[in-house]
Formats: sequence, structure tokens, C-alpha cells
Amino acid sequence: MASAKFFFLGFEVDDDLQQRLSNCSKSDKSFLEQPQYLEQFDVAGKRYLGRRLDGDGISESSVEDSARNVASLIKRVAPGWKKAPFHAVLTAVEEEITHSDVVVSF
Repeated sequence: MASAKFFFLGFEVDDDLQQRLSNCSKSDKSFLEQPQYLEQFDVAGKRYLGRRLDGDGISESSVEDSARNVASLIKRVAPGWKKAPFHAVLTAVEEEITHSDVVVSF
């Protein structure tokens, strides 16, 4: 079984954010469909929108910059969304790939 370990920085997708994402313009949907911009993970019944962080060790300033960037992208695709970068969640993730299934655990 192949697996990958990485850090994920994102925001929980609540009802408000989900509604705003549903009304995303066609031109901005590419930010949701290309993982180099934003990625979604379902974990334990909760969905998160954010980005993988590369590298074995990440600095505090790198996390802060990434949180601002992710928040900025979400605000672009979900106008009116009001969360600040310090609300981002940073977690270590191990992704296991079995056949066509992807299992993500925190």
C-alpha cells in the first residue's frame, strides 16, 4: 500500500462556506479543481479546504504566509467569507492509496 505524509493547512467547510462555494463563478472554479491552489479533504465527518505544505520541516513564517494565501484564495472563490488566517488548522496527514480509494487520517 502506497502512502504519503504531509502537512495540510486549511479551514473547516461550514454551511456558510459551502453555500458560498456553491455560488462560485465558473472562472474561479479552477482554484477548487487544481490542488496546487486549493484541495478538499473529508475527515471524520468534517470537510476541510486548504493546501498541502511541502517539506519535512516548516517554519512558523511559512505557515503564516500559507494561511494568508489560502484565506485569500478562499475569499476569492467564496466572496463574503470572513475567517481570518489565524483560524486555519494545521495538521499532519498520512494518505494511503489503495486501488482507486484514498484514505486520509489525521
